[in-house]
Order: sequence, then structure tokens, then C-alpha cells
Amino acid sequence: MIRGHCNYYRLTGNGKRLGQFRYEVMRVWQKWLSRRIRKSRVNWERMTEVLQQHALPSAKVVRTIYAS
Repeated sequence: MIRGHCNYYRLTGNGKRLGQFRYEVMRVWQKWLSRRIRKSRVNWERMTEVLQQHALPSAKVVRTIYAS
């Protein structure tokens, strides 16, 4: 779902919003992983390890709306 969302909105001018969307997905993912592991919270160091194994799509622009 995230890949489809990012592919749809990867237009000129949406890079900042896609970066923010990607960050919010990571933040919510960290929150739910922390709830699932009751012994301790998942810190950002552990989260970066998880993201290396399960990478999220990048927030770069691939299509322009100004092409003729």
C-alpha cells in the first residue's frame, strides 16, 4: 500500500510531503513494534536496523507534471 501511495504521488512538488509521509509511517511502525515488544521500547537505532531489512520506498520525484 505504501509503495502504491508513493508511486501515485511522486510528482513535481510532492517530494517534501512524501518525505513527511514516509517519516510518519516509520514513526507509527516504531510505535506498534514497541507495543508488541512489551519488555522495552524499540529505539531509533533498532528501528534503523529494521528499516535496513525491510526498506520503505524512497520519497524522490519520478514524474513531472510539466512534460509536454
